[in-house]
Amino acid sequence: MAATDLLSAVYVIVTLIFIYSKRKEIMRLYNDFWDRFIPALKRGEHPEKVSYKTVEEKGDVL
Repeated sequence: MAATDLLSAVYVIVTLIFIYSKRKEIMRLYNDFWDRFIPALKRGEHPEKVSYKTVEEKGDVL
């Protein structure tokens, strides 16, 4: 049981390190969503989707 607890703690630590290292990108996406995307939707516009370097549905790379 102690080994699984230690492994779980390692997973949590690795996750926290990853989140901390990507905090600028996370905040950029967060601010883009709330400051640009949501107000544009409320105005009735169709803004470009907020994405994080993902592959589009048609298979096109951004």
